[in-house]
Amino acid sequence: MYPLSACIIAKNEEKNLDSCLRSLKNIVSEIVLVDTGSTDHTQEIAAKYTDKIFSFCWCNDFSAARNYAVSKASNDWIISLDCDEYMKDCDTSVLADFLCPANQQTIGQFSLQNLLPNGSPQSVQTDIVSRLFHRKYFHFAGSIHEQLVPLDPSYAPKHFRLPVTLIHTGYSIPDILTQKAHRNITLLLEALKREESAYLYYQLGQCYYILEAYEQAADYFEKSFETDNNLSLFYVQNLLIQYGYSLLQLNQASAALQLEQFMEFYSAKPDFLFLMGLIYMNNGMLTAAIDTFQMAARLDNCTLSSEITSMSYYNIAVIYECTGNLDSAREYYKKSGNYAPALKRLSLLSD
Repeated sequence: MYPLSACIIAKNEEKNLDSCLRSLKNIVSEIVLVDTGSTDHTQEIAAKYTDKIFSFCWCNDFSAARNYAVSKASNDWIISLDCDEYMKDCDTSVLADFLCPANQQTIGQFSLQNLLPNGSPQSVQTDIVSRLFHRKYFHFAGSIHEQLVPLDPSYAPKHFRLPVTLIHTGYSIPDILTQKAHRNITLLLEALKREESAYLYYQLGQCYYILEAYEQAADYFEKSFETDNNLSLFYVQNLLIQYGYSLLQLNQASAALQLEQFMEFYSAKPDFLFLMGLIYMNNGMLTAAIDTFQMAARLDNCTLSSEITSMSYYNIAVIYECTGNLDSAREYYKKSGNYAPALKRLSLLSD
């Protein structure tokens, strides 16, 4: 274990909390849990892992609750998790090396895999999240979708990607996902009254996308990109991809072609290439679609779906089948492996 405090806020998380805390117990030296009003067994479960359990009066401000938890920690190095997350992979040797004085003004970033409900355009969505920091230099800001910011506003923080993977299960249950989206819309709109923010617009777009309100989602994704169109920002690739899917859901495939201008910048991003393959396909640009799906299938650094290769080959097969090239269709259905829609089409072509 390392001189590291895990700081967690919770409310009625009895279904998730054990998995979260169990994944941390051999990595951190201390767990701090701040309860914001649970009426279930959250505190009883937490007590199996820590005696540092505190109550906090909820005030519609996630940063206030998180900063309170940080204030109760014994260590200066802090890791922040949500209850519906658990640590899957952690290279402890790299983590140990990071916890040194030279990195006190650097934020450690983890990979966060969001498990999505069955039927979503992607089965997994991966984000890069800032979760490890030194409390003498950073704190949380923002009432919702809070972010780590320097205590000294003049300082531009550095970030370091650590070989740590978190699994987020909170989006995998449709009803819970819908409830969170409605809650977050209210808080995000309140936050936007105080300050215009590209990131808040992006988060609003995500909420409406979850609710399948694709017109509102597309509008907020557009506002976000208009406010700050820096393609290097960690969330902008996801923004553009969800914007593209929103337009396809709205049967605006021709409008989605505007994303072609970002092909060069995201040429190594299979998720973006797969989306562009769909956009070309929906515009009847079949040769471009096949070429782009081939590019996506050859890459293995997918962040939004673990099945991009199979789905790319499947769509190539669909194009060949629709254009009467059945031998090529069978070939690419086979390349799709165990992807269920491909197996179904292959069985029909074999009859």
